[in-house]
Amino acid sequence: MTHKTTRFDEPSSRFFKFFRRFFNKKPSQQKQRPFYERNFHRFPMEFRVIVDFVDQKDKAIQDAAELRDISGSGAFFVSAVTRQYHVGQSVFLTIYLAGTNDVGARVRVESSVVRLQPMGTSSSRVGEKIGVAVKFNETFAFERIDAKPAGDLT
Repeated sequence: MTHKTTRFDEPSSRFFKFFRRFFNKKPSQQKQRPFYERNFHRFPMEFRVIVDFVDQKDKAIQDAAELRDISGSGAFFVSAVTRQYHVGQSVFLTIYLAGTNDVGARVRVESSVVRLQPMGTSSSRVGEKIGVAVKFNETFAFERIDAKPAGDLT
């Protein structure tokens, strides 16, 4: 009885034929991912976030904003500092995580602004806010913060 062995790199191999369907396609034949599809799920949450950046006049700004959602690759926060952000700007986020009365934590990460979104429908500029979407440029750095005697975490 003769047993025929098939090598995986032979064109007659079923394994080879199966995987060739995926790897031999021209770029125009490959499914293009729509721009609005994300690599990570968004998680809605409301945390305090401090945003440090340099404005267009090279002035250091520290903005207290409110985080609205976060994903593995970015975040979205709302700020009352409407005219200081621009797309492509580098910002440094410090996100304060809710904890216990004894211990707090924060996440620190360098990010880039990718989208600005006007918030609200007010015709006056008083109380105007802007939504700022950022992508993370690096991995999160988690830090533990011991509470001060008054219970303040900052």
